[in-house]
Formats: sequence, structure tokens, C-alpha cells
Amino acid sequence: MKKTKTNKIAAFNFINIISEPWYWIANALGIVLIIAYQKAINILQNNGTNYMYILDILSVAIMFGLFLIHVNSISKNVLEEKVLKLNESLFYGYSSVRLLKAKIAGYIIAAFVQIVIFTSAMIISAEIINNSVIDYKIIGIVIVAIIVGLFGYLLLFSAMVAYANKSSTISQLTYPGTIVMLAAFILTIGFLEYPRKYLFRSLMFIPFVSPCIAAACAFEKLPMVNTYLEIVLYLVLAIAQTAIIAKICFKAYENGLKRQT
Repeated sequence: MKKTKTNKIAAFNFINIISEPWYWIANALGIVLIIAYQKAINILQNNGTNYMYILDILSVAIMFGLFLIHVNSISKNVLEEKVLKLNESLFYGYSSVRLLKAKIAGYIIAAFVQIVIFTSAMIISAEIINNSVIDYKIIGIVIVAIIVGLFGYLLLFSAMVAYANKSSTISQLTYPGTIVMLAAFILTIGFLEYPRKYLFRSLMFIPFVSPCIAAACAFEKLPMVNTYLEIVLYLVLAIAQTAIIAKICFKAYENGLKRQT
């Protein structure tokens, strides 16, 4: 019975997310950026210029933009529930961790829908503008990597915001998480500009960075990775890292909610 109710809460959160204006604005902006990305590839290749690194930055920025809008949304949600004690009044008898899992599930489903929209835009625009076909193995790896990365950041930001009090602000609470995300962004861009096998293997052992590197590496089809199997194996490592982070963050979230506001 509780599992069924948890699923209903996740579905309710999903519906709330996709009914928000920011969700569809982000979708529209993402599609525009993807079309601009494909058009830029066409222009740069035809002109023989060496500014492809700009496209690397754009592709990684789209991924981190997806992370950012969802972690900001869940941070505000958790802060409101903590300060107003909504969990206690609306979901009496449910553990805070179970409710957080349902909440994150709603965000993951909403993000998956966005990724499908963006992927469809990428496939169609690549075929129309550049006459190119995207490998479906790449699409699968990128989708899994982005979902794993988003899951980790949702956990991290939720755990931090759980320690809020009435005078707290989102920016104060999420500052450490923002630094982690910024560092991951810089490392991912740096890796794309300096792709080396040893660097790939080193970065894949860093939590919150490894899913981003896996997505970027698969999408850019970097020559220093011989097979997709290697990316998949390191992606499994990233999933294992995220599972450990989940245990820590769920415990921190639970302890944070117990603190007085």
C-alpha cells in the first residue's frame, strides 16, 4: 500500500513539475540551442575554422543547464516543506526519506521527458542541417549518464537544503553544491579540450564529475576511448559512486529535517 502511495506522490510531483512555466521555457530554449549547435557545426566545418571548442562548451552548458533548473526547483521545494512543516501535516506516517525518493523520482521522470525532447531535436536537426546520423549507442549512453548525474545533484542539493532555518536563503544553503557543479563543469570542458586516456580514467573516479565526463566522451566520440564498452564500464562505476552518495545524502536529509527551523 505504501509503495502504491509513494508512486502516486511521485506522479503528483511529476505533474506539478511539467505544469510549471519554467519547464516548457527550458524545453523551448534547449531546442533552440540544439538547432543553433547543429547550424554552428555546419558553418564551422564549411569554413574550416578551428573554433569547435565553442560547440564543446555549448553542448556541456546544455547538460549543466538541465541540472541547474531541476536542482533549483527541488531546493525551493524542500526549503518550503522544511520551513512550513508540510511533510508533517500532509504525509503523516511517511518517512522523510521515502518522500524524498518520491520527489526525486518525479524530477527524474520530468528530466527524462526533457532529454527525449532534446534528443529528438538533436536527431532531426542533425539529419536536416548536416545530413548526419547519430549513433543510437551514443544516445543510450548519454541519456543514462545525464540521468545518473542529475540524480546525484538532486540528492546533494536536497540534503543541503534540509538544514535550512527560517532565515536561510537558497543561495546560502546550496553554495557548496554550486561550487561542486561549477568544478564539474570546468573539468568537463577542460577534458574536452585536452582529451587524454589517463585523464579520462582519473576523472571517472570523481563523484559528480564522472557522469558528465561519460556523457561528454560518448557524445563527442573521442578517439582516446577505443570502445563503447569502456565508457559503459566506467559509467557503471559512476552509478556505484552515486549509490553510495545516495545513502549518505538520504541520511543527511533525514537529520537535517529533524533540526528546528
